[in-house]
Formats: sequence, C-alpha cells, structure tokens
Amino acid sequence: MLPPHAVKGTMRMLTPQWWPLSPAVGLALSAGGGHLLSRLYELEPRLLLAEGARCHTAAGGAEARWRGSACCVLARELFHRNHAEEPLFPTSNQSLPAAHLSASLHAAVGVFSVAGLSGQPLHEALRNVVCSNTQLPLPQLARETGVSIARFERLVEQVRLADEEESTRATCLPRAGSALLMRHLWLSSSSRTHLATFATSLDAEARRLGFDGALACALPPPFCRDELTPQQVEHAMADLCHSPHPEAFEQLVAALALGGARSVPLLQGRYSYKDQPAVADCAELATRELLNAMLWCPVTQAFDAARLPGGTAESVRAFYGRDGLAQLEREELREKETPTTDGLSPEYTSASRRWFDIVSNLPRVRYLSGLPSKRYEMAPTIDNVIHCLGALLGKPLRSLDELQALWRAVHPERMVELSTNDRGERLTVREMAASGEGDLVLELVVSERLNHAFAIHHPATPPWQREVARRALRHWLPTPCSARDRPEEEALPRVCLLPALLQPLLLQHDLGRPVHTLSHWQRRLLLFSADPRDSLAVGTALLRELRGAARGEAVDELLVARLIELSNGFGALGDAALVQLARAAGSVGPLARQAALLHPPLCAPASIMYGGWQAAAPLWKALLKGPLRRA
Repeated sequence: MLPPHAVKGTMRMLTPQWWPLSPAVGLALSAGGGHLLSRLYELEPRLLLAEGARCHTAAGGAEARWRGSACCVLARELFHRNHAEEPLFPTSNQSLPAAHLSASLHAAVGVFSVAGLSGQPLHEALRNVVCSNTQLPLPQLARETGVSIARFERLVEQVRLADEEESTRATCLPRAGSALLMRHLWLSSSSRTHLATFATSLDAEARRLGFDGALACALPPPFCRDELTPQQVEHAMADLCHSPHPEAFEQLVAALALGGARSVPLLQGRYSYKDQPAVADCAELATRELLNAMLWCPVTQAFDAARLPGGTAESVRAFYGRDGLAQLEREELREKETPTTDGLSPEYTSASRRWFDIVSNLPRVRYLSGLPSKRYEMAPTIDNVIHCLGALLGKPLRSLDELQALWRAVHPERMVELSTNDRGERLTVREMAASGEGDLVLELVVSERLNHAFAIHHPATPPWQREVARRALRHWLPTPCSARDRPEEEALPRVCLLPALLQPLLLQHDLGRPVHTLSHWQRRLLLFSADPRDSLAVGTALLRELRGAARGEAVDELLVARLIELSNGFGALGDAALVQLARAAGSVGPLARQAALLHPPLCAPASIMYGGWQAAAPLWKALLKGPLRRA
C-alpha cells in the first residue's frame, strides 16, 4: 500500500468530470473511513441472499422479504478479512475478478460502469482490455486464471448498481461503487507508477467510448513534509470551503491519513523462504508493526535507525537505514525490485519480502514450517513476537516488562505502557500522559488459537482536525443526496473524506450545532462512520438517527436493527444515555420489534416502557425462545 504522501497529483491529473474515479478518493476512505467500509462489509451476510428472498425478522419470527444493498454486495466482492476487528484488505480469493484487477482493469471497470455498458457492448469492450500487470488481453487472462469474462461483467454491473443506489438506502456516499473501487485500487497499488498507469488507461478507455479525455496533467512528485503542516491544512480547508480545489483536497487527505504522525499500517502478504512453499506473514508483520512503532519519529516523518540498540543485527539496521527498504516503501519512488514472473501472483512490496527473510530461521524463535536449517512461518504468539524482537535487537527479551523497558530506552520522550489481555492474545500499546491517562496507539492481536495475527492502528487526532471537521460538516453538501438528486460531480470526492475527518466529533451530541439541523444523510454518515468497537460513539450516532425517526423522518428500520445487532453493546453509555437510547428505540415501534432478538437488553425494556406489558408480550416470548433460553 502506498504512503499518504503519494496522493499528490492523483486528482489534479484528471479532469473534473473524472474526479470520482481518482485514487485520492481511495486514500480518503482510510483511517476512520475504514469503519464505514467495515459496516458495509458486515451488513451483507456471508451467504448471499437474493433480493426478495424470504427471511425471518426478530419479531416473533414473522416473515419478511430480504432487502439487500448493492454497496454491501460490492464490499464483499472487493475486500475480505479473517477477523471481525481486522482492517479490510483487497480480496485474495483467486476465483473472484477483484483479485486480478490491475491498474488498467481498475480503469476499465470504472469507465464501463460510468458509461452504463451492459450486455454485448460490455462484453466486447472487456475483450479489448489488456491487463497492465501481465500484458495479457482479458480473454487470455480469463483462461489463465479461470475467472470468466462474465464474472468481470458482473463486477462492472455491481459497481454501476452501487453508484446508482440511493445514498439513503445503505450509506450516505453518493457514487459509492466508484468510491469502493478506488479504495481497492489504493490498497492494491505498490508504486506511483501504478497510479500513473491507471490514469493513462482511464483516459484511453474514456476516449474509446467517446467521452472527453480524462488526463489533465502528468503526475507530480509526492508531498514533502513542509506541504502537510497544520498551517497548510488550514489553508487547504479554506480553499475547499469555497470550491472543490484538487490540490487542497489532496493535502487534507494526505495529512489526515498520516494519522497524527504515526506509522502507516502495513498490508499482509504471502512469502516463501529459500524456495519453500509460500505462507502468510501474519506474525512476521505483527513483529514489524511493533518495531515500526518503536522507531517512528513523528518530527521527521521517518524511521530513526539511530534508536536501534547496540548489538542489533546488521540486516535490521540496513532495513531501517536512510536508504533502507522500510524508508523506500514509504516513499515509493521506484518500482518493486522483484516483479512477479508469472504476472498472476498478488503484488507485494520488496520491503515485506525482505522482512520475511530477516525474521526467518532465528534462534529462540518458534516456527511452524521449514526444514531444520531453513525454519520459517513464525508461530503466532505474543511471546514469540517478543523473542523475535530480542533476537533482532541483540538483547534477549524474556517478558513484556523487558520489552517495555527497551522501548522506553530507545524512545525516552514517549512514556509507553505495554499490556496484554487475560488470554495473552492481545498486546496493547498506550502513550501515557503526565495526568496518567493513556492514549491508545496500537493493538496487536496475535493468537495461536486462531492461527492468525494482525495489527489495529489507532490514529492520533491532530489538533487541527476538530475545527476542520466542523467546517466540513457545515459547508460540504448540507442537503440530502441520492441517485436521482446528486450534488455536482466535483464535490463527490469530498464526501468520501468525511467519515475519517469527523471522527473527533462522533462523541459529541451536538457536533457544534443542534441535532435537528443535521440532514438525514449526515446522520446516516455519522452512524456508519462510528467505530463499531466504541459503544459510546455508536450509541450517540444511533440516538440521532432514532430521534429523526421519531420526528417522522424516513428510517430504514431493518437496516438500523442490523446495525444494532453488529454493535458491541452499549455498556459504556451510562444509565442516563442508555435510558435516552431505550426511549428513542421504544418510540419507533417497528424498530423495537425488529431488534427484539438483535439486542434484547436495549429493545425489550424499551418496548415495555413505551408500549406496555401487553405490547411487549411477543418480545418476551421471542426472548424465551432465543438467547435467554439458550443461556
């Protein structure tokens, strides 16, 4: 995945009518925008249901008709994850067309969906596309991969349907299909050359179909650190409030995606060691994420190899050095050192490939695969991660306390506290303030029980973000938008930035303005953008939505009930807030019935309070057949 600095020029190089298909939109959906994507991904059942299929509601098992969402279906098509808390990654399912999307194929899918191609014209257009990764025409690529052209046709159709779906149906994003496609493009890109190829392919496909050209200029160099200062961001926001200025948008996107000057998340891959079979690098990546956090310097926006203790392996020093692969991966000014030979394997960075070699076959580290002299695939345990770091840094580490002492030695300006959960499967990194309060920085989930490991990043909130978010909510698209009533095309990318930008405001009830002045799509945006693990943020956003429903405004009761189901509970709300939420849910009778089994602690008491015992009888009967009886 490219670093945020690489976004410079990715919108400016396109003409305004093609801005919704800018790679900058993909970066805009990072950080807090990932919560929105996770919601879309989880709202679609793992076993897809056909539109109109019979299903059962929570209220006494009554039958209903399934109402799916094109956005949710597309999210499942493009992304995947192995754990509910894990970030979404581009799908690696080789039977899906999304796993084979190159820069040119991303462009073709985007242009053909905008053009509304279908049937034979779409089939013929796809047959003429050449994959930029393999240089194979799509028909030959289809034969090599076993993914038929018809599957690519369905993907184009899914993007188009998601683009045309009313923004009030499942998400407030207009042109959501294009936005999801651009997020997939950004995560799949390994160099800025990849983005330039996408732009030229977009221009070629647009001209072939009779549109005006998409290219406006060449791709400039990436942002430098001086272009992303708070003062620059404030100027950019001022420009965006008056017009959709592409350079200002890119500045704001890059500054926000940097996550308060913390290291950028890494993507998992599959690697081999000394000609042995390739395996996933989950525990290896978790080890690198932890070392990245230790060595990251927020001032220089780079890794500080001088912090490495004496005795550190030379391979590690070279990796994090000034011209090391860790630094080059962030800059991404050159192509991968080792391109794929068959053109069909997933593209991963040379830095990740080199890191896999560095952490393989180390002493005192437990591995799951390999010959005795060529061991690899680290066992996913926190103890193993600690032992690996000790072997790399030349200081044998036997416990988490010793790792914490080492961290504080190399990072004395940051009072860091490391802890694990009861299971010993989650390592938490907090930065402690003088007041004793801790700011969550990073969580590593490393579980041998699940045979999986991954990192959860918690970006810091820059001082400028709160005020910039207020101005964005006030100035950007204050009216509802739908497939039939869209805002101007030039303004669409800014909406994709809102889910990440608004994160510091999600815990405030008024968002700097009365709740009743928020439009329906703004309330829906806040509901989808709240971190599912943060019960206070979810509860506050849900309360806004329910109050709107109580005033007679449109609400998708089944959708809201499913969001309640996907929440982690509302225990952190406190009694007063929980009563408010219960009262709001109880005032929307159909919603309370829909959610009876989805979130009984909230909905059953609400129905009793505001519908009486007689009205609540079906709910209690359903509860006795459901979770209470099973308990």
